[in-house]
This record gives sequence, structure tokens and C-alpha cells, in this order.
Amino acid sequence: MIEVRLAPLMRERGVGVVALGQRAGVHTTQLYSLLRKPDRVHLRTLDKVCRALGVTPGAVLVQTEDA
Repeated sequence: MIEVRLAPLMRERGVGVVALGQRAGVHTTQLYSLLRKPDRVHLRTLDKVCRALGVTPGAVLVQTEDA
């Protein structure tokens, strides 16, 4: 299963949803969608978020074992 590790990355960097949205140029509803129901990830949004956080997509998307 692939999981989105956006919340931990935001906590590590001390940035909230509104601030990240402003930095990334993405609407907060898109970020909330990534945080709550990450079954669909738009690559353009992921790219903007990664650039704003200074990370690669591999830091945001991680593969875990199915439970």
C-alpha cells in the first residue's frame, strides 16, 4: 500500500495547511484532500507541495506492507 506522509513532514517543518498552500500555490482543499483521503494524488499538486517543502516525492509517498 502507498501512504502519503504529508502530515509528518508538515509537523517536522512547522508549517500548517494554510502556510503550505500559500507557499505551494495550491488551494487548502487540495491539501486537506491529501491529508484525509489520499487515494488520488494529482502529480501537479504533489510537485508543488514537494517543492514548497524542499523534498522529493519519495519523502511524501511511501510504500508500506498491507495490513
